[in-house]
Amino acid sequence: MCLNFFPFIFLLSLDRNIPRSILMKKFLTNIVFILLIGHVALAQTDFQKGYIVKQNGDTLRGYVNFQKEAQNYTICNFKRFEIAFPIHYSPEKLIAYGIDGGKQYFAANINGKSHFIEYLVKGKVSLLYLNKGGQHYYIKGVGEKITELKSGKTMDQVSNQTYDRYKEYLLEKMKTEVLTETINNSKLEINSLTALVKQYNELSNVAYEIPHRPSEKSILKDYSIIGTNKVKFGILGGATIYTFYSTATLKEYDYIAKADFKPVFSPIGGLFLKGIFTRSLPRLSFQTDILYQKVSLYGFSNYKNSSSSTLELYNDIFMDFDVVKFRGNISYSFFSSSFRVLPHVGISYNYLSKPDYKRFYEQYTTTTNVVKSYEYSDLKIKNAELSLVGGLTFEYQLSSARLLFLNIDYDFGSKVIEDVVVQNGSKVALTGHASGLTFMLGLSL
Repeated sequence: MCLNFFPFIFLLSLDRNIPRSILMKKFLTNIVFILLIGHVALAQTDFQKGYIVKQNGDTLRGYVNFQKEAQNYTICNFKRFEIAFPIHYSPEKLIAYGIDGGKQYFAANINGKSHFIEYLVKGKVSLLYLNKGGQHYYIKGVGEKITELKSGKTMDQVSNQTYDRYKEYLLEKMKTEVLTETINNSKLEINSLTALVKQYNELSNVAYEIPHRPSEKSILKDYSIIGTNKVKFGILGGATIYTFYSTATLKEYDYIAKADFKPVFSPIGGLFLKGIFTRSLPRLSFQTDILYQKVSLYGFSNYKNSSSSTLELYNDIFMDFDVVKFRGNISYSFFSSSFRVLPHVGISYNYLSKPDYKRFYEQYTTTTNVVKSYEYSDLKIKNAELSLVGGLTFEYQLSSARLLFLNIDYDFGSKVIEDVVVQNGSKVALTGHASGLTFMLGLSL
């Protein structure tokens, strides 16, 4: 720490002509730097009484640094005494380590990479857990290799026999009729598997241990504003690229049917509520949104009158409205990890408020150079309409409570204007549709 003051003292002694303001700024910068380094160093360490098991089988008692979970999986910081310097152990150099009354880990090679995986149950048959790229569960007998439990093909690393499901493997591994129903009803989740392995060890009349798992919750990362992480609530916002097109069966509507409407960007934002349908179908989820946006559409048409070649017609069309959208969609996840891609499909109820339609019409006679101008409000914007929504969601689990996602969806089928005319006993109509490609970022609160 003292070394950081030497530049300041050296400058004072070297050149008395250096402005004091510069020296003071350097002094304050050093102080802030030292405080920050000290804070970071303290924040990174939380040594608690624990143990390590070395490769030769020796168990050493001392102090283990209880870090963030991602670090616990990759390195163990250990020291024999409180005032000693810590030694860093990788999974290749230890058999196991743990904290007294807390989490305990076993060193294992997973898909060619070494990790410290957490004990959920320690006994004749142990249950281990790794939350990296998704949740993974492993079974280990005394002196045996670990076997990963999978919903699909599961290979017993001891006998090299392959089973269609992890349940068939457990039925063979545990070989007790008492647990047959429990195994068949089990799920690949912490509580279900922990209860199963605990019961097996109890039936075997052997000592077992269920290490305590402290919550390590953070206000910023792990607490939801609605008090549960099973349902996500949050905000989303982005923009919609709106396009407008119309169809008409009467020439009287040529002014809008022939109009060129350029795509426009419209900001959009709102709230969402997201959750899974059932625990048995964790990949299937639903989401409801309440969104608001302002839309301004402009179209221009220029064409000759069909009955007079000397008459040119010009139309400037303006449509403005606010939209409140109540949307619901169903998503399906292709990946069971922190990053997921979810196709979704749903329906949207669009309520259009503050509608404003204006058309500025000009007739230009080429022979006389006479221009006649008119203003019309001859069409009405609809109040409400349903539309279909479909697209993709790219989702990333920042923490237990924080979900970040990008929604890309296409909204189609929404009628903005509609006019029906009865002519010669049949209905002819004009319809104008607004479709939108929407990009929105969402964050759970």
